[in-house]
Amino acid sequence: MNKISRRDFMKGAAYSVAGLGVASLLGGCSSNGASETAEYTFADTIKWDAEYDVVVLGMGFSGMVAALTASKEGASVVICEKMNEAKAGGNSKVCGQFFAYGYEDADNAIKYYTNLTGGRDVPADMIKVIASGVADMKNTLINKYEMDGNAFTDWTGLSIIKHMSPEYPEIDGSDKIALWSTNGYSVSDSYLFRHIKSLVEKNKDGIDVWYESPATELIQEPTTKAIIGVKVTRGGQTM
Repeated sequence: MNKISRRDFMKGAAYSVAGLGVASLLGGCSSNGASETAEYTFADTIKWDAEYDVVVLGMGFSGMVAALTASKEGASVVICEKMNEAKAGGNSKVCGQFFAYGYEDADNAIKYYTNLTGGRDVPADMIKVIASGVADMKNTLINKYEMDGNAFTDWTGLSIIKHMSPEYPEIDGSDKIALWSTNGYSVSDSYLFRHIKSLVEKNKDGIDVWYESPATELIQEPTTKAIIGVKVTRGGQTM
C-alpha cells in the first residue's frame, strides 16, 4: 500500500473541498528540503493559482515603487490593477507630476515636516523617513529611477503658481522646501507616471502585471493573522 504523508493528505483534502484559487505571497512557506512528513502550514491547505513573494495591489506610484524595490532585492512580484492598462494609475497618472524637494538638507526637512503636523502625534521615525526622502528626492529620481535631471524645474516664486512652492510658507523651514516639476513647465502630462511605468515594463523577469484584476479579499493565516495571499477576479474567474 502506498503511504501518504499528513502534509499530502491535508493538501489533497483541501483541494477537493476548497475548489478555489488565489495569487499568493508566501514569504518562507517552502519546505527547504524538509522530509515529506514535515509539518504543514495553513498555506499548504490552499490551491494557489500563482505564487509570488510579493503581491502589490494597485499600479500607482506607491505600488510601482514597491514592486521595483522588492524586485531589486530578488523577489518575484505581481501587480494586480483593477483597471485596464489605458486607465491604470489612478491619481498618480493625472496629478501634476511634481515632487517636493528639500535641497539635500534633511535636518531642515525634519523641522518643516514636524511643524507641518500641527502638534498631532506622528511618530518621529515616520517624519524622519518622509523628510529624508524629500530632502534627497532630486538625486533619488536621477540615480535610482533613471530620470533626466535637466528636465526638472524649480517652481518657487513663479507667479503662475503663487503660494504653491513652498506650499506652506508660514511654517518654519519652508525656505528650503520647494515644489519641482519633472518635465520642465509641462505639468499634468503623466510624465513621471509614464517613466516609472516604463521601468516596471522593462523588468519583465521580476515583475508581472495583471490588468483588469481587482482584489476582492485578503487571505489571512487564522492564528497569526498574517496576510499570506489575496483573491483576485481575473478574466471572470476568482484566482
